[in-house]
Amino acid sequence: MSDLSLLNEKIVVLWSGGLDSTGLIKIILNNYEGEVFPLFLKHGQRNTEFESKSVEHYTKIFFKDYKSRFHEPFIVTTDIPAPEFKKHNFESRTYLRNSDMINNAIRFAAGKNISTIVLATFDYDMGDGQPKFFKIKEQETEIAIPYKVRIFSPFFEGDFPCNTKPGLIDYCKKLGFDLSYTRSCYESSEFPCEKCPACTVRQEAFGSTTFDY
Repeated sequence: MSDLSLLNEKIVVLWSGGLDSTGLIKIILNNYEGEVFPLFLKHGQRNTEFESKSVEHYTKIFFKDYKSRFHEPFIVTTDIPAPEFKKHNFESRTYLRNSDMINNAIRFAAGKNISTIVLATFDYDMGDGQPKFFKIKEQETEIAIPYKVRIFSPFFEGDFPCNTKPGLIDYCKKLGFDLSYTRSCYESSEFPCEKCPACTVRQEAFGSTTFDY
């Protein structure tokens, strides 16, 4: 069974309210038959308010368009990383961030008897957002708990409708799906700073010097 065939089953999707994970949910719901159980983490990020607004906005759309196949987002509050690391601004504070998030997704999935966890990562993301790491994480989980899970990002699969951020944007445009309400900027301001790495990557993906929000 291919990885993408798992998208026809019940899956947990880590959802930040950002461009990538929101677009991913739309494509899964549009192209596959599975049920999506989103997990939103309030992990102490500066932009929590605006990520939350994005999740609320698109939740209404997904409920309307996909009814029983999209479930109410499960919201977890946990600091990633611990506030002490943020306070001292250690460069290492972002290490294993995805891994920490995946641990919460595993707990949620196990509680729902779901065996597939999906993330929205690309080949330029950090090491713990890569397929090799996901395989190791699966092995770790199998040893640590009596529950086997499959962890992957569809964007690494050649048969998925898109494999890059610009491709994701183009595909969602073809579906008539507006991504402008998603939140990418790391900062706590209402309008994007247009300077942080997330803003820069977003602008490049849209292929425009004008910020697309």
